[in-house]
Amino acid sequence: MIKKNKWFVVMTKPKQEIVAKLNLENQNFHVLLPMLKLDSEAKKKEPLFPSYLFVNFDPEDYKWLKISNTRGVKKILKCSIHPKEVDKEFVKLLLDCTDKFGLLKKTFHKYKINQKIKIINGPFRKMLGEVKSLSPENRVKVLMNKLIINLDGRDIIPL
Repeated sequence: MIKKNKWFVVMTKPKQEIVAKLNLENQNFHVLLPMLKLDSEAKKKEPLFPSYLFVNFDPEDYKWLKISNTRGVKKILKCSIHPKEVDKEFVKLLLDCTDKFGLLKKTFHKYKINQKIKIINGPFRKMLGEVKSLSPENRVKVLMNKLIINLDGRDIIPL
């Protein structure tokens, strides 16, 4: 009986996501590292989930044991001694929202009024807010601690 591979979360060493991804791919693992573009030319980008990436493998094949010893990797997230599988629907959503380079597609950023968001750029970086209005120029009014600010749609991500 052939088992289907499953997706698992791997924690990387700080700022080593790309190093870990390349080293895992060199070992023939399928790796998903969703990235956010921080500028219009995609020269600046950062992981959607800093210090984490997703690896596809068969948990019954001993080869996954070498993942923890891979350069850039800190550990595989586990439940007792077994790797913790990631929900298939969550991985499907990530795969649907990223292009072949792992960059989030523009269609990913479709915001709705009252949607909860996280700010990823600027002085309010890492703060949470709520979408209050949208404009055709990709400007978003965000309510944050009783303060409404105007942001570019590229500066926020949905929660």
